[in-house]
Amino acid sequence: MPKSDSRPARIPSSNSSTTLPTTFSRREAVAVLAGAAALSAIGSAKGRGADPRYRFPGDGHAQVKYRWQNVRIGGGGFVTGIITHPRTRTVFARTDVGGAYHCDSDTQHWTPITDWVGGPDYSLSGIESLAIDPHHPDRVYIAAGMYTQRWAPHAVMLRSDDRGRSFQGVRVPFKCGGNEAGRFNGERLMVDPHHPDILLFGSRLDGLWKSTDAARSWDRIRSFPIPDGTHGVGIVSVVFNPDSGRPGLPTLEIFVAVSRRSDNLYRSGDAGKTWHVVPGQPRGLRPNHAVLSPDGWVYISYGKEPGPNTMTDGAVWKFHPASGQWKDITPIHPAARHESFGYGTVAVDVRHAGVVMCATFCRWNGGDIIFRSTDGGRHWRPISPRHGGIWDVASAPWLRFHRLEPMVTNWIGSLQIDPHNSNRVWYTTGWGIFRCDNIMAADDGGMTDWVFDCNGFEETVINDLASPMRGPHLVSAMGDISGFRHDDLRISPPHGFYPRGCGSNTCIAVAALHPDFMVRTFGGQKVNIAYSTSGGREWQFFPHQPHGAQYGRAAVNSNGSAIVWTPSSGAWNAPDRPVYYTHDSGRSWHASRGISGGLATCADPINDQRFYAFESQRGALLASHDAGAIFRDVLSGLPHAAGELRAVSGREGEVWLASGAGLYHVKIDDRHLHRCAAINSATHVGFGRAAPGGPYPAIYVVGVSKGVYGFYRSIDAGVTWRRINDFYHQFFDISCIIGDPRIFGRVYLGTSGRGIIFGDIT
Repeated sequence: MPKSDSRPARIPSSNSSTTLPTTFSRREAVAVLAGAAALSAIGSAKGRGADPRYRFPGDGHAQVKYRWQNVRIGGGGFVTGIITHPRTRTVFARTDVGGAYHCDSDTQHWTPITDWVGGPDYSLSGIESLAIDPHHPDRVYIAAGMYTQRWAPHAVMLRSDDRGRSFQGVRVPFKCGGNEAGRFNGERLMVDPHHPDILLFGSRLDGLWKSTDAARSWDRIRSFPIPDGTHGVGIVSVVFNPDSGRPGLPTLEIFVAVSRRSDNLYRSGDAGKTWHVVPGQPRGLRPNHAVLSPDGWVYISYGKEPGPNTMTDGAVWKFHPASGQWKDITPIHPAARHESFGYGTVAVDVRHAGVVMCATFCRWNGGDIIFRSTDGGRHWRPISPRHGGIWDVASAPWLRFHRLEPMVTNWIGSLQIDPHNSNRVWYTTGWGIFRCDNIMAADDGGMTDWVFDCNGFEETVINDLASPMRGPHLVSAMGDISGFRHDDLRISPPHGFYPRGCGSNTCIAVAALHPDFMVRTFGGQKVNIAYSTSGGREWQFFPHQPHGAQYGRAAVNSNGSAIVWTPSSGAWNAPDRPVYYTHDSGRSWHASRGISGGLATCADPINDQRFYAFESQRGALLASHDAGAIFRDVLSGLPHAAGELRAVSGREGEVWLASGAGLYHVKIDDRHLHRCAAINSATHVGFGRAAPGGPYPAIYVVGVSKGVYGFYRSIDAGVTWRRINDFYHQFFDISCIIGDPRIFGRVYLGTSGRGIIFGDIT
């Protein structure tokens, strides 16, 4: 769709429960989100500023100042790309669900630059592509958007002139797929090296786009075809040839790679006015990365599939535009080895012509291999744990996966040779970033040293948190890597993630009066529920489980003698199976009566016979007084909207319901229902230590108050509320919020891609 199309769209606001109307008009770039300071449009012909209807997050709210930090895990997610600035020592990285980061390559500390993305705009935490401006050392561009499905919002093009400390942005008439197939391909977004106001972006579904005003507005290049046969991956790489232009004028020669198995490399010799398929190119494989070497060769890595879940074949080729010559320089061909893998990335040394590196992708038998050549690909040296080299994962012991050798070469999505230091290389994986500072040792057959370079980089997806009354301050359940017991929030636990039930865990529940007893749920095992009697140090599978049960959520009564489990059909699906209970430590399980399938429950923290559940379809609260065997309605009149039910710590018969219709306090024995007028809507609620001298636990809420989305706290049983975060600190989509029962003011946030955040009063 061209940007001149002015049909109305709806843009969600990260700090409001309403939406702002806008259009895709060329002359009215709409302000959608801003970074650290304030929201503003990035300019327009009319000079229009921020929409006056926009309310800043702090308006009308008393705030408690908090200091926000990450609970240390280290990495934990797919880093899909890494780029370096040719003039400064700044490195940027993008992720599929965890936003973007920058790092000064001298300090080696990564700083998140998209924490201002709030829950309603969580899709902007999926980064499709990054671009740096070689003429402006502090300028970086981001194409942000997580999905391209019909229900997904359009993407946002972001620009920062201060290395990510603040952003300006414009909603664009196409979508990005930062968490879709081919998400490590790229880069799709590129700045013209001779004319910094010109940018090109290769979209997934809507062709090639161009900006001539530094991302203030965008037009589709109609001479470039919208490619078919890409399975939603579209254009994967844009390459300018700086030798074909001069300062102040558009670069003439441009190459664009498309994710399909034939006619997939296009060339323009007139700054993008006309395009032609490059003759002689290989067929049967999809390009995923393309880079230009200082000696004029274009290097391209290929896979039969776009990845990342599968890649069964691949190759590496180079192409010389001046002569039209193509050369197959694949280090090892999968078919020749009777193996199944592809090639995911390729990189060149801009200081030394002929130095090129590449890596296999989805080589599950023995792990992926990095290859390095100093003669343009005629000869290669393999680099991997099996081919010599030392990988230091001391900063993140979980990478050992409870085995002798760590997992360090999976899903190598991007390689980058430092343009300022040819001895330094980074590569990105499904777990984070690795760095080598002596890569040239490989040229003489020497040993290379690698370190897990994720200081400050946290990308785990959190499904549940608990903070026991004694023992560890925090235990977690998370996607992909099980979860952790944290005795010290400042270090990645030396024992790694939990044993038993590795992979995605969906719940962790603690017996309130016997907190050494815990239960976790997961999937993919013969038994998909485990318990610990040591506060999460050691875990055992239960002896049995309900047939086919997995994932979902469990609740444990106050003394650990009863468990109620609502399984689910998948790690990310809503529960849809009956509710089960056990009173004999999992030796037998029975279906609870009086409760519909799919209702998650919570346990009373005092009375070991009580469990509670909320049925949104009927707006009813249910309770069991026989440890989960039978549930009965106890209260109606609650909202007909999905909600999260939590029992109040230290109190019998009290629950709070966080709902899209508001926040509700229920005293079950009195059948008393109260709606907090100050909270318009809420997604999560939790409890922490009471204020000094206070009789009631601190209440923490993720929700909207006075039209402003944020995190809120009450220390007087919900009578008054104060916001505890600001526009700098929103942390994407929040999966849960809880307080620490031993430290007043401390609050923990589970996020959808920024790990675990904890906040303390400053």
